[in-house]
Amino acid sequence: MLARVVRANFAQLPNKELAFFEYKRKLEFDEYSGLTATIFGATGFMGFYIGKVIGAMGSDIIFPHNHAYIFSDNGMDFDDQDLIERMVKHSDVVINLLGPRCDLKRYEQFEYINIKVAKRLALACKRNERIKRFIHFSAAAAAEDSPSLDFRSKHFGEQEVLSIYPQATILKPCPVFGLNDHFAFSMYNQAHHIYGRNVIFSDLQAVKQPIEVRDVAQAVKNVLRLEESKGKTYYLGGPYQHTMKEIIEIMYNYYYQEPMPLNFPKELATKIATHRFMLPWKYFNHELIVKEDLQEVVPAGALATRDLLIKPASFRQGIAEVQPEARPWKPSLKD
Repeated sequence: MLARVVRANFAQLPNKELAFFEYKRKLEFDEYSGLTATIFGATGFMGFYIGKVIGAMGSDIIFPHNHAYIFSDNGMDFDDQDLIERMVKHSDVVINLLGPRCDLKRYEQFEYINIKVAKRLALACKRNERIKRFIHFSAAAAAEDSPSLDFRSKHFGEQEVLSIYPQATILKPCPVFGLNDHFAFSMYNQAHHIYGRNVIFSDLQAVKQPIEVRDVAQAVKNVLRLEESKGKTYYLGGPYQHTMKEIIEIMYNYYYQEPMPLNFPKELATKIATHRFMLPWKYFNHELIVKEDLQEVVPAGALATRDLLIKPASFRQGIAEVQPEARPWKPSLKD
């Protein structure tokens, strides 16, 4: 059976040529969910994995995007509320994976994608009686006093979503790792651009609780299965907590390489990254500098992956997914 992509009501939108990524891999389904899911931000890192899991349930999937901005989550015209409502008109499930890119510097830019657009999506779900579930992604470190513009705006965004659509399920992942991620994979690639070194802006004592991307996708699937997850907030984290120093050591031990950190003063790096003439770079930007020194763990007593019946993989177990071809050889244990 082939997973289908719904195209209804998108064929004749004036001046807005919308297209879809078609998921055409032949699958053998054990079930047919009968759901139609619209995934906003599916062109990002987690979209492929989540779309694959939901498609394997026997669901129809809509990946709305604009050809002109095929690699940017916020390239579409989200100021058009009617367009958003037409995207979700025939959907049973709506998932919001939208988030800012590294080229943003001002709070107003983060506020737009994390708060204003999230409100419009929640409003579209509220007006559509067919929609059964709305899943909104935030962050485990989201807080109103966070020095990160991303985390601060995500906190207010999830509050706005719940005020409009109280039945929404909020998922707050810790750093997510996997192929093409913005965490471990990004650190590995940074070393290739800076002569084998990783730029360090802190003492690397900040504690993280990384979770593998396939476990995040499984969490979305289980949320759809569990009716009691409506209106609840879940923190998604791995089984262990590590300092940033431990994470770097685990990663480079897997690659049989010696980590070579390059210490850079945080104050100076922040000034350079926020300068108006500084071109933003994936491996050197304001949010990267700030987030390195922030705790990202599951709070004690909060609903977590265990409440979604998931036993996540550890960072050591899942590191092969980050850069599988980067392990060139395996040392012999023989004398």
